Parts: sequence; C-alpha cells; structure tokens
Amino acid sequence: YETAEGNQSFILVFEGNGWQQRIGEVLNAYELGNGTLLTSETTDNSTTELALDFESFWKNETVTSGVLTSQVIQARGSGDILLQLEEDGLVTTINATVVDALLNRSNIEDVVTERLRLEAFGALLINGVDDDGAQFDVDGDISLLLLETTDIDGVRVLEHTQIEATAEMLLTDEGSQFHLDLDEFQSLERWENGVRVDQLNLVRGDGTFGFEDEEENSTMVVNGTVYTFHNR
Repeated sequence: YETAEGNQSFILVFEGNGWQQRIGEVLNAYELGNGTLLTSETTDNSTTELALDFESFWKNETVTSGVLTSQVIQARGSGDILLQLEEDGLVTTINATVVDALLNRSNIEDVVTERLRLEAFGALLINGVDDDGAQFDVDGDISLLLLETTDIDGVRVLEHTQIEATAEMLLTDEGSQFHLDLDEFQSLERWENGVRVDQLNLVRGDGTFGFEDEEENSTMVVNGTVYTFHNR
C-alpha cells in the first residue's frame, strides 16, 4: 500500500498467508504475516520520519461485488523514528530507537482511520536562540519517548507526545552563562481536535554559572555553583 497527500507519505509492505471465504458477492479475506512501514510527514515547523519492521501483522478485508468495502490492519513491531521541531527560535531533534509500536489502520466505506502508539529511547538535541535572545543548547539521552496519534480521513484528532530524559544544558545570555546537568528533563504535549489540552515542561538539576558586568572603569566577574535548578 502506498499513499501520498500533500506533505505526507505512507508506504506499507506486507507478506502473509491466510484464507478466503466467498458468500455470494461478498469475499472475506484474512491474512497473518509480517511487514514494513515507512512514513514521512512535514508541516510548517515539524518533520517526522518513521521506519518500522512488524513482527506481527494481521489483515482482514471485505470485498463486495469487486469493491473494497472494509479493511482492518493491526501490526506490532519496532524500528526507528526521527522528529524535528522548530518553535520559538529553537530547533529540537530526536533520533530514537522504537522498542514497541502498535499500528491500527482501518478503511471502512472509504473512511480511513489510523492509530499509532509507540515507545522509544534515543538522543535529544535542542539548540537555537529563544524569543528572549538567549542561546540555548541541550544534549541529552531519552529514556522514554511516548508518541500516540490518531488520524481520521487525514485529519489529526489526537496527538500525544511525552519525553523523559537526562541532559546537559548550556544557557548563554548577555554575558551570563549557565551550565547545568539535568537529572530530570520532561516534556508533555497533548492535542485533541486541534486544541492543546495538556502541556508540561519540567527541568531539574545542578551545575555552575558565571556572569560579567562592566560599569564605568570597573569590571565584575562572578563564578558560582548552582546547587538546585528547577524550572516548570
């Protein structure tokens, strides 16, 4: 199966064995096997690329008088995912290994519904200049990436993204510098029918800081230790 619409593409390759049953003009087919999935989606500020190998693949479809009237696919597997988001001057890049992915895709009377839920771990990079003019760099390891989406007829009705990670953060702003080891980095966003219903950004850690200030003929330089840093 291969579909492409706007900045979206969906390629699904399936190999399986099964059986068929015909009653009059109605043909039912059931297949089990394995397969691969490649998807790519690009919006104004984000890119998502997904490659999955399905160890378990199940397909059920009905054809009436030579016309496909229903098809249900359910698959489970693992693979790789790349996410990139540009927002508020910052670019976030996630390269992750998918350890568990569940795909459910149905086409009933030409209404296509796609549900995807996956868990992954990998690398996190954030860099850029935020809206306040501060240089922001994060290099981290993701212990959990949870992604869940639901599309109905090409419309995204649910998008849930959750990240749990540890990271090193460097923040530079007008002569001030913070270097922090974050033992807790969390991000959560949930959108339903185009409305954000939940959001969480949490960082916690410790490190060092320094800043420099000049006034008339004097210069002040301060270096110190950050024992606790908490931002939510």
